Amino acid sequence: VWSSIAIVLFNPFYLEHVERVAAGSFHSLALTSQGNVYAWGWNNYGQLGMGSADMRPNIPYPSEVLFFASLNSKVIKLAAGFSHS
Repeated sequence: VWSSIAIVLFNPFYLEHVERVAAGSFHSLALTSQGNVYAWGWNNYGQLGMGSADMRPNIPYPSEVLFFASLNSKVIKLAAGFSHS
């Protein structure tokens, strides 16, 4: 029995231009022109900045780091290392 499966590509940067990127050992960060930060990759030490509410070990797609939005602040630079951001 054959069935069709719809594949939806997720592109969080469709409406936002990425201005800066940073790469750690197994995680990456992107900063958009609107000052939003997206993170993805390994999160074993909380290096993606998702907080204690989201302690998934890996996030395979870009997810917005909502901490900065909750402060109504804009990020201007990024940095990442082996297990930190």
